[in-house]
Amino acid sequence: MSTYRSSTASLNASVVNLAGNVSAEYDALLQGMCSVDAANLAAEIATTPLTTVAAAQSAWERIDQVLPNWQVDLPTPAIVALKSARTGSQPLPTALGFVAHSLASLERLAIADVSSDVLATLGYALQRVDGQRTSAIEARRGHETLLVAVEDQGRITTDHAGLADNTCSSRQNDYVEAMRQRGVLFDDEITVQHHDPRGGSPIANAARHGGPSLAAGAVIEGDGRNGSLTTSLSKRGKRNSQRLTEGGIR
Repeated sequence: MSTYRSSTASLNASVVNLAGNVSAEYDALLQGMCSVDAANLAAEIATTPLTTVAAAQSAWERIDQVLPNWQVDLPTPAIVALKSARTGSQPLPTALGFVAHSLASLERLAIADVSSDVLATLGYALQRVDGQRTSAIEARRGHETLLVAVEDQGRITTDHAGLADNTCSSRQNDYVEAMRQRGVLFDDEITVQHHDPRGGSPIANAARHGGPSLAAGAVIEGDGRNGSLTTSLSKRGKRNSQRLTEGGIR
């Protein structure tokens, strides 16, 4: 049996911070900021006219609640965007939308960094490609190829090729457990049994999109999708699993 799996990953900031596996550039994530909260706040403020001093003050109080210490911990371009909104140079919802996309990118890169570290520790030889909204890692060990694609906001898809039995399940479990120990948690998992040693849909799609490697093809495919952010990741901690079956490559 071979499988591919699609999950939403999130950072357990306290574990990651203690483990020291995420660099200082991800301070916003380590302080609990996330793209979902920023995107929701942007939508919330967009529906509230900021025509009075009280309304504007209330909006900035909400920002300080959702993005504590944003003047220090957010990436510099995001800080500049919010300061620009504060002076009236751009609409506040627009600035918050930029902040949300900045955090979504940080979530992707941080999780890809931890994935790279985990896979190297597990004995894989790696090739990584980072795009605008997608990072992909092509990991090889013996006859196995493991493709890991991470999208903005931490959506992870993994696909195994070169394994014809239940080995893929144990390899996947090794990866997930090692990620958990480093503070990356998985929710909303969908497991597809494609029963094909050549790989499932993610590997097939990456190969079809071309590029010098499967990782490059996965990035081309991922970056070609709609770049809008989701606001549905707030149900973290409620793990939902589905198991589907494919009769070959979908």
